Amino acid sequence: LLFSLAPLLAPLTPSLDVAARSVWLSQPSPPEASIASGGVLSPDGRYLALERLPDTDDASKPFWSPDSRRIGFFANGKLMTADIASRAVVNVAAVDVVVAGGTCAPDDTILFALWPSGLYAVPASGDGRVEVVAKLDRDARDIAFAWPQFLPDGRRFLYQVVSLDAARSGVHVGNLDTRDSFRLLAGDSAATFAAPR
Repeated sequence: LLFSLAPLLAPLTPSLDVAARSVWLSQPSPPEASIASGGVLSPDGRYLALERLPDTDDASKPFWSPDSRRIGFFANGKLMTADIASRAVVNVAAVDVVVAGGTCAPDDTILFALWPSGLYAVPASGDGRVEVVAKLDRDARDIAFAWPQFLPDGRRFLYQVVSLDAARSGVHVGNLDTRDSFRLLAGDSAATFAAPR
């Protein structure tokens, strides 16, 4: 068992009251296992993926496809995806260092961060053609990139830069097409995009 997919039964009702829009979830551990993450909500709001230990085959860092039909994850030195309906698993690419998050675009491009190497892109089809998107700038005293997240256009993305230079640390916006980037927010934390309502 790689992940528990807990279906969320009640749809959220639009409301101006934040408390009324809050949903409290409780997911007990199965026998002889414990939950190892806070969970990752699917884009359609129907499923919550939870890492579980033991017997998870080392699965970690789950992320969803934009259509909520597949979940990506890292396990045993590989980037993999699993189809939610069929449970078919695809070995997308080999990853041989510490992974710092992944994200999937509408065109099935997967972007992932390797600590302390950089950002990489690969087609979700599993052909294994890994492309360098951004390498660390050691002259700028970068330590790592982490937690990429595609923006709605599927070409631009957020990611965290960890650097010894306070002027570089923070949340950056990158672009797959131009390879340009700029710092959006200063600080030591990652950011998550939330579409306006």
